[in-house]
Amino acid sequence: FYNYNPHGDCPMSTLSVDTIQGKTTANTVAMPSGSVVQVVASQTTLGSTTMNSNSYVATGTAVSITPKLASSKIYLDCRGAIMHHNAYSTVQNYGSMFSFYRDVNGSGYADVTGETRTFTGTYKNSAAIHQWEDVVASMHYLDTPSYSLGQTVNYKIYGRRAQNNSGNGYWNHTGGISGANGANVPQMIIFTATEIAG
Repeated sequence: FYNYNPHGDCPMSTLSVDTIQGKTTANTVAMPSGSVVQVVASQTTLGSTTMNSNSYVATGTAVSITPKLASSKIYLDCRGAIMHHNAYSTVQNYGSMFSFYRDVNGSGYADVTGETRTFTGTYKNSAAIHQWEDVVASMHYLDTPSYSLGQTVNYKIYGRRAQNNSGNGYWNHTGGISGANGANVPQMIIFTATEIAG
């Protein structure tokens, strides 16, 4: 049946479906490159992680995603945590550093770039002992992980103090910004992994 409209307007219709899946295999629906396939978000108010060495250590901020398509990219976005550092000497230049680490199906965590990179951090050039600084974190990265369908890709935030003369570094520090008006509670952290068709 065709509804002919002599005025030249296109006939309008509505397509309603519950599920779209591949004819042969459910996960084989072709999507244009750059399409958003799924979004997974982790929202937490965990307490602070203390870093007192120059080696990267895991924080409790994590998100996991099981890609639905092969060769997808994963866009990472983490924001809200309070990055903090303090000085314990009168030596100048100190801070804290943070990075994205990835684990595929339990193979072990490693820096997402394959190197040791810093995605965000804090820095202060001051010679006064006991000075400190709070900075709200905002980290982003477009990852291209190697995985097989059905495997889970896990991500964590890792951090370290910047150098030997830094005091402790903190991820999601309490006090300072989060201690306004006597609240002294951890900030809300949102860590999002978005699968993008390759």
